[in-house]
Amino acid sequence: TSGVISKTFIEDSFYNERYVSKGHRPQSNAQKRLDEWRIFTELYKIEDEIHLWKNSIQIEESITRLRNKLKSTLSSFMIENLILNALLPFLYRYSINNSQEIEISTIISAYSKLPAENNTVTRKWNKIGINLKNAYESQASLEIYQQFCLLKKCASCEVGKNILKK
Repeated sequence: TSGVISKTFIEDSFYNERYVSKGHRPQSNAQKRLDEWRIFTELYKIEDEIHLWKNSIQIEESITRLRNKLKSTLSSFMIENLILNALLPFLYRYSINNSQEIEISTIISAYSKLPAENNTVTRKWNKIGINLKNAYESQASLEIYQQFCLLKKCASCEVGKNILKK
């Protein structure tokens, strides 16, 4: 070895040091998420796409363009995360604010065509036998988890009732 530290090593070290904070994994760091959002908004101009979003096929094409633009900059996990948790909710809010210029059913259809999320909560659902087929179902399961499981309202939830019967 020549003793020269590669640029990639230095960038990776800086990257990890910058985003590591006590008690948090680097990928969960708020500053990292903001940096990824900045990259997303710089590379993907929503204003250029918004006039195309009249049906689910056009939204799918737009999502494909987004993936292609971001794949060299962000991880596929982060791209999917931005689509599910930023782009599609933005479309929903945009449709409400603009008298449903984009049909709500079109946005729901887009969720149903995306893969299910893979996170701690969705893995818990899979563990109890509820297999989530797409992002629409995984988003619904996250909401149920927030509204019932975390608040220990099992008796008010159909899933909770079924588990308690066993």
